[in-house]
Amino acid sequence: MKLARFSIPVPSRCKFPLSWRSMPWFSLCVLILLNLGCGGTSTPSSGNGGSPTPPVVTPGIHPLTQMDATAKTGYFVDPLPIHLALASGSYIPPIAGTTHQVLNCTTLAPECYGPSSLTITTGPTLTSQLPSDTTLNGYQNNNIYQDNAGNWQMATTVSVKNLSANPNGLPWNLILHASPAAGSATSPAGVPLSWVSNALLIGSLTARADANYDGKYIEDSGNLYLIYSKRLANATTAQDGIVAQLMTSAQQVDSSDPVNLLSPENNSDGGYKSELFNCSSNTDQFKLIETGNIAVVNGKYAMAYSTGSYETPCYKVGIAWSDSLLSPYKKILKQDESNIWQNPAAEPEVLYLIQAQQSAWPNDVNSTVQGPGVPSLVQYPDSTWYLYFAGYDPSVPLNAGMFDPKLRQPYFMRLNVSIPVNATVAGTANTDLAGWISAASQ
Repeated sequence: MKLARFSIPVPSRCKFPLSWRSMPWFSLCVLILLNLGCGGTSTPSSGNGGSPTPPVVTPGIHPLTQMDATAKTGYFVDPLPIHLALASGSYIPPIAGTTHQVLNCTTLAPECYGPSSLTITTGPTLTSQLPSDTTLNGYQNNNIYQDNAGNWQMATTVSVKNLSANPNGLPWNLILHASPAAGSATSPAGVPLSWVSNALLIGSLTARADANYDGKYIEDSGNLYLIYSKRLANATTAQDGIVAQLMTSAQQVDSSDPVNLLSPENNSDGGYKSELFNCSSNTDQFKLIETGNIAVVNGKYAMAYSTGSYETPCYKVGIAWSDSLLSPYKKILKQDESNIWQNPAAEPEVLYLIQAQQSAWPNDVNSTVQGPGVPSLVQYPDSTWYLYFAGYDPSVPLNAGMFDPKLRQPYFMRLNVSIPVNATVAGTANTDLAGWISAASQ
């Protein structure tokens, strides 16, 4: 996200009783299922020892953390699963995000994740580069990544304010690299909890630019890339899209230009109205696609992305597909015969995986969660896929059409994957991609 963020501490409130080892097996199972154990105090399963037996998770949307609206605990902003250098699909991923915590879980079940505190400081190298009237504030989108060699990296977004460049104090975003601090404590999953930012990756300390946020690493075919949200040039309206930047190392950007992977639709009649940033505005034509998290699903590249404003019911979860990391991604479309999205004429529109903006459009989840977004596809174990995302409980009120962003909470949903044998994304119509991933019904 590119707007102001909030960090809310989420204390670990639940522990197994001391006598749990002597409990009957049935009682212990009930205890686990009720989440009276704290996910933040367990030891993770090793991905190198084979996949653990998968839990039985019923279809539907489930909270990842134990919520307490009165105590304001359990909320978590921008949940992003952390890549570990282990066998794919053999572990439940810990989670990082904008909230300064790492969430941990060892047996996937509703409310299984518990927190460990995370800290980030600005290192001396970056501090020495700051002009005298420049400050860095509010580390967010803290995307932790363990590369395939086992080294820990973080791509983090920070707000910069430079009074010489902007006397009125208007800030902009930078994407920085951070490394674990020497002697850092670790979470139960082995994730370092103290970090120091040490290199500027995207943006400038002295020239303001829009977007440039939500950076994350991905390795593909022996190359390292940074995926992030970038402001795209457009003749008629401002747009943010998802790009991939080749890296020479985790701390050094390659000299090549970023590759555009996915952007809002813009055609002669204004493109897809479902991608408008504001829910009902016909005058503000700003469009945004963000939080593009890419997973390889049965040999195809699936990008889970968000569109709309994350503080409103407009926020939605889409899936786009590609045959390779750097090929253009195809959105899933459906003919909008009743013109629910109020385009100039009835035409194809985006078929979102989940959305809570239009009750008459498929995959509406407004009775369970509002404003779903920041999605990721998570595989656990090898044969089962889940959607991780953030949203608002339906009890959270709107104020002038907006939610309080502090009150987002993390959820998961089991998925069905059905990709036809020998199918290619290039050879599949946008409307036929709908059946490749769907919410599990059994």
